[in-house]
Amino acid sequence: MLSKARLCRESCTHMHTMHIITFKHKFSTENIKLV
Repeated sequence: MLSKARLCRESCTHMHTMHIITFKHKFSTENIKLV
């Protein structure tokens, strides 16, 4: 039970990190287009 909850939390953290990386990449790409 504890390991399953930890796995879920790590998975959520991973998804959140990937979302931030994708957002930063998209944001930087749009900045390059503006400049």
